[in-house]
Amino acid sequence: HRAGWPEIAARGGALLDPMCGSGTLVLEAALMAGDCAPGLLREYFGFLTWKHHSPDTWNSLRQQAQERRNVGLAALPPMYGYDQEARAIGAARSNAIRAGVDDVVQFRQQSLNKLTPCPLPESQAKPAGLIITNPPYGERMGEVEALRGLYRQLGERLRNEFDGWKAAIFTGTPALGPEIGMRAQRKHHFFNGSLPCELLH
Repeated sequence: HRAGWPEIAARGGALLDPMCGSGTLVLEAALMAGDCAPGLLREYFGFLTWKHHSPDTWNSLRQQAQERRNVGLAALPPMYGYDQEARAIGAARSNAIRAGVDDVVQFRQQSLNKLTPCPLPESQAKPAGLIITNPPYGERMGEVEALRGLYRQLGERLRNEFDGWKAAIFTGTPALGPEIGMRAQRKHHFFNGSLPCELLH
């Protein structure tokens, strides 16, 4: 949401996570842009056994939410997740099935050094959209040093291949932000558990 995804999706812009892991960001973005009510796929809620619960009202609300979901998912822009690890892509595809969006998002095994914009419909003349990713964290000095090249490579691909796109990089290692080689227009500060993180725009 902080990356402006709802507005980008409404304009038909694509979404791409080049280091998607188990697919969390792509799947959450699909549910958000697809107008999917949280918990819609759940079978049971505690309030179903309340004394004054109205099954007819509840079923009507669920039906409305399902119809909104169907319309929303049918209008989703292209959404892709890439990762160099086959196991990560397998997990992402399994999670997409559980989330009910496996037919509207695509995951594929691909290394960062081959990153280019995802395929778009011919009607969309200029590729545009949002790159959003959560690179691996480096919590120890040796890991941080090993990640410098990854951040530099990400920056190189963004500069050379994604003119007109927006990028939002959620990093648990803010010290590596400058390695991207582009100055962030703005930053948001978050915590992932107890770990201070930054969302770089």
